[in-house]
Amino acid sequence: MCRVKRLSWKHIEVRHREICESGSCKFCDMKEISFEVHGHRNNHMDMGAFYSYLTEHNCGDIFKYLFGIEGKAPARPVT
Repeated sequence: MCRVKRLSWKHIEVRHREICESGSCKFCDMKEISFEVHGHRNNHMDMGAFYSYLTEHNCGDIFKYLFGIEGKAPARPVT
């Protein structure tokens, strides 16, 4: 979110657009979420858990638009 705030409008690219009907919001409010951070410098998030989160909210298809790859659920259950 901090990175997006620093970008000028010229650098923000629309990759996907959805037209939502009134009252069909998937998320009620904007909030930051994170999933099991790991890696040498603790800078890698569990993307499988993120994909599972999107799938739970009927948004799994957006993963490919965001990252350019198909999503895959984690091998172990997310806690």
